[in-house]
Amino acid sequence: MNETGNPCFLSPEDGASVLTLLADAVEEEQLCDADAARRDGQEVLGNSAADASALRQALEASNRALTDTLRVADSRGDRLADYEVAESERDDLNRGSEGDEDPDFLERRSADGQVGVATR
Repeated sequence: MNETGNPCFLSPEDGASVLTLLADAVEEEQLCDADAARRDGQEVLGNSAADASALRQALEASNRALTDTLRVADSRGDRLADYEVAESERDDLNRGSEGDEDPDFLERRSADGQVGVATR
């Protein structure tokens, strides 16, 4: 957020800049924190002896984590849209050529570092 409360986004044009790499690291940490909040919340919910204070703390942590995760998703969604436009433009240039690269292949990493594959 900037000083007026509006969201700020990095330009996706240079995915290897120091600032972009720092933002990626912060986003990864936020996603890991969200996973930890989810696990802690699940533990509290599974504990029938948990009091109102424990439930409130778990809900507050989950709310913070969800806020950060939604911010990451929004940011990544904007970058993915730009990526798809660039891919479409590249496909238009390469139409008719046979390449080994599958333009519908996207590699994703979960908060715990697991690699997943998605197609468009």
